[in-house]
Amino acid sequence: MSRVLALAPTRLVYVADLHGSTTCWTKLLQLAHRLKPDCIIVGGDLLGPGVDPKLLKRWETMANDMLSPEIPITMSPGNYDPPDIDEVLKGCRRFIYAVGQVVILNGRHEMVSCDYVNPSPFNTFRELAEEKLLELLEDAISQLSSVENAVFNFHAPPYGTRLDVVGEAMHVGSRAVRTVIERYQPKLSLHGHIHESASIDKIERTVCVNPGSQHHRGILNYALIELDEEVSCELASI
Repeated sequence: MSRVLALAPTRLVYVADLHGSTTCWTKLLQLAHRLKPDCIIVGGDLLGPGVDPKLLKRWETMANDMLSPEIPITMSPGNYDPPDIDEVLKGCRRFIYAVGQVVILNGRHEMVSCDYVNPSPFNTFRELAEEKLLELLEDAISQLSSVENAVFNFHAPPYGTRLDVVGEAMHVGSRAVRTVIERYQPKLSLHGHIHESASIDKIERTVCVNPGSQHHRGILNYALIELDEEVSCELASI
């Protein structure tokens, strides 16, 4: 008689919009040391304008000192990150530069990432018109072998959800991002960009997450996620 052993859920810690806060980075490493997730996913904006990209090297040293090398850390820039951080990030051996490749999470889930957002009033470094953004997203998704079990890691949140609200219920997310989520319905979709819109929502079968950001107060917002047949997610801050 054979027995099938069930695999444990894939456990993720997801954060976004750190904006160069070493206080938040320290809290993230302490949290991961305690929780021991299968992977840490850090979405843009990592640093932002005016922050020396060499800060990433300092963060790498801190990660090496405080965290087991068995816990991978994926990173992707965001719209506020200037282009010169990319080569520095790629040179950090402790971090996985997530943009432009498929990252395998815990040997079980493929993840694709996008650092660009739809146009904003702030004319930041990585913005594209919706039709161009859609092309970029489709190109990334085309690299996946199994979309159904995949994770999207797109800095812009989908339009018209709990994840993209500013001010008096104004939705500012990306229609292109929403289009590809509706079209492909991955298991999980990770977002940031809109700091005040920390929330969990669903589009069809896809669980969509924006942990929000309070980096300016030294508070780390994070999502603790378990990927299994179903997706469970909890938002918290420390």
